[in-house]
Amino acid sequence: MGIIANSLNLCSGSSGYATVSPTIGTATSYSWSVLSTSCTGNFTPGTNGWSILASYPCCGVYTISCTAYNGTVALITGTQVVTVSCLSATTPTILSSAPNNTLCAGNSATLTGMGCATYTWLPLNSAFPSVVVAPTANTCYTLQAQNASGCFATSNVCTNVVPAYTISVAGNTQVCIGSSTTLSLSGGPSFVTLPGNINSPNPVLSPSISMMYTICSPGPTAACASTLVLPIIVNPTPTITTQINGGGSGTLCPGQTRTLVAFGSTTYTWSTGATTPSIVVMPFSSSCYSVIGINNITTCTNSAVYCLTVMPLPTLSISGPSSVCLGSSATFSVSGASSYTWQTTPAVIGSTINVVPTLYQQFTVSATGANGCNVTYTTSVFTDTSCAIVWPGDANRDGSVSNLDVLELGLAAGSTGAARTTTGNAWAGAFATAWTGSVSTGWNKVHADCNGDGIVNSSDNAAITQNFALVHSFKESGSSAANPEISLVPAQLNAYAGIWNKADIMLGDASNAINQLYGVAFDITYDMNMVQPDSVKILFTPSFFNSGNQNINFGKTIYANGKLYAATVRVDHNDVNGNGKIGEFWYKVKSGLPSNAVINLSVVNAQKVSTSAAFNTLSTAPSQSLSISANVVSILNNTDLDKVISMFPNPSNNLLNLRSDLGSTIVYTLYDISGRVILNGDFIQAKTLEVKNLAKGAYFIRFQSNGQSCTKQVMIEN
Repeated sequence: MGIIANSLNLCSGSSGYATVSPTIGTATSYSWSVLSTSCTGNFTPGTNGWSILASYPCCGVYTISCTAYNGTVALITGTQVVTVSCLSATTPTILSSAPNNTLCAGNSATLTGMGCATYTWLPLNSAFPSVVVAPTANTCYTLQAQNASGCFATSNVCTNVVPAYTISVAGNTQVCIGSSTTLSLSGGPSFVTLPGNINSPNPVLSPSISMMYTICSPGPTAACASTLVLPIIVNPTPTITTQINGGGSGTLCPGQTRTLVAFGSTTYTWSTGATTPSIVVMPFSSSCYSVIGINNITTCTNSAVYCLTVMPLPTLSISGPSSVCLGSSATFSVSGASSYTWQTTPAVIGSTINVVPTLYQQFTVSATGANGCNVTYTTSVFTDTSCAIVWPGDANRDGSVSNLDVLELGLAAGSTGAARTTTGNAWAGAFATAWTGSVSTGWNKVHADCNGDGIVNSSDNAAITQNFALVHSFKESGSSAANPEISLVPAQLNAYAGIWNKADIMLGDASNAINQLYGVAFDITYDMNMVQPDSVKILFTPSFFNSGNQNINFGKTIYANGKLYAATVRVDHNDVNGNGKIGEFWYKVKSGLPSNAVINLSVVNAQKVSTSAAFNTLSTAPSQSLSISANVVSILNNTDLDKVISMFPNPSNNLLNLRSDLGSTIVYTLYDISGRVILNGDFIQAKTLEVKNLAKGAYFIRFQSNGQSCTKQVMIEN
């Protein structure tokens, strides 16, 4: 009995059939065995099986034996030697396009088999050498390959899927030049911003120009990194400039104003708090003002500073008496500035002024320093009615010695009073205690005691003889009376062309009351060639004489005569006594007159009447001569407003009186030295401020009217 093997050229691990040939007809079963010196066959002999599938797990020589049985009787045994060749398959090589077999989620990779003849990819069931895979999760793939010898081998590959990152950016992507922005990054485990290699989730970027930044969120490999390209826009800052409106100087005096204007942006914020393009400032000390400009489109800002230099005001020092005897002169001298103008009628230019004050009078000087800054200072003097300065021989105290003084000796003959400390007829002013009564000119009767022995008699005639025709310094030049009973007092130092001018009509003064007064009539003369036709009028104001405005008033202008005829009379049948302003004379000067022209105003033909119908002539003041200021459209310029506004007393420690010669509203503001507003308000003609609670020191008060202004200094001595 023979055994036939169907294949003697197998691959390791293969199997083959072995068959009994010829078969034994009487055999009822067969018993098989496969023996090898290196491996043992693994098979299951079949009952009556005349053929088996033998396994050859390794290369080498196998002996196949088979015994035929009839029942339990062995009939015959046959053997066959099989030699298995070592024809093993080559294990296929797998190449992957994904580094380290790692993919980012959503990406694909190419798997390629190499080294074999045919391929089968599982679980793809693809017979191509290369396949493209895009797994959404970690996945393993098997490659079955067969070589040219017909032997099979397998290889496995597994891919690692890494989830993708989505980078989000929060923060300002527009910056102003010179500024920075801080970004907030999210969507990944870590971040790197390029350029700059900034390894932070909150990179601070400070580009000088607009540029692109790349933000990376690294994965396990570079292929799995998430990136975002982000533009950062750099906006220019506005160029802010400041200047004085109209190109004025940055150097100014205290109390003056400047308008500062900013350019280069759309909105502004000043250090003063203002948000307008321009501000008006009034510094009292050198100050700088800053402004921040904001571009509304890019919100970029820039700033500028403008500094103003405030020059010091002159510090004035005034010397002079605080009181003088009635009828005596007072000399005031001022220093501390370069030029001075005393606000008197007419104005006195210079550092010294000699005046004959009334009972209480103020004198104001306007001074200009070398730097051009102006300041005003007011001093006051009280008149002592208990004394007088007597010039021997001037018995009627009219300022000169004449034959009229002889008549005065007769009128005062026998009068007695206190003798002078210094007696005699020497021509010099001598202090004397006032007597009771007055001489014909209204001055104290002690002037009639020429030699100072305490009695008026013929012995006083010697002083008249000795000092005849001499004139002393107290003489008021041009006066028609030592104390005129009616006078015109101009409200301005000049007469202004083309506008209304005013002169106050005054009855008596503080030392010369008008008694038994019921009515008064007078004429006012003016240069008709200098006054506009139909521009002359009179206004009677409330006064001691017309307190209830009940008087019958009369005013008639005859332009051809150059006169205004006026009268005012009471209706209650009661006389009054007193002094002060009773009315106003208004007129307009013609335009086009020479600048050196002078207009003359005067009161003439004045009489008063009492309730008893007694008429008396009133003494009048001399003519008032005013220089005409040509080409002036308004009295309210800085210089003239200063002249028509006064304040007293200065220094003050309780009440500060403000006075204006104008009929228009005056707005006042009181500042301390730092520029802080202390008091403000307005008035017409008069206002009294209470300053007793203010701290001692220098203050400034600013006056404004009709768009013009002036500033004065006031001293508080609390």
